Amino acid sequence: MRYSSCMSRIDAALWGLFGSFAATGLDFRYAVHRHGCWPWNIQNAREVGAFGYCLVELMRLGIGAGLASAAAASGQLPTEVGALAVGIAAPMIVEHLARWVPLTELYTRKKVE
Repeated sequence: MRYSSCMSRIDAALWGLFGSFAATGLDFRYAVHRHGCWPWNIQNAREVGAFGYCLVELMRLGIGAGLASAAAASGQLPTEVGALAVGIAAPMIVEHLARWVPLTELYTRKKVE
């Protein structure tokens, strides 16, 4: 089997989607196991309900697929394991990248002008 220098964007997005799904599934399993009910039925939980919970999880899946696709497009993902890891780590990647962009300064600059 030969390895190419980079994965296709679609292959990377699918592996990133699977990585995000695996991480989300484990989080969901732990929440159900810990509380004995669906995460949106926990007492004193946020009042978003099942729809809000599913919407947030779908966003996480999309972010994992998008980040893996972007990494493949830039030539940084030669294997499936890398794309899977990007999907699993997507929330942390976005959090660390967001720290580099001072959004409050951009907002106050526009407001002053």
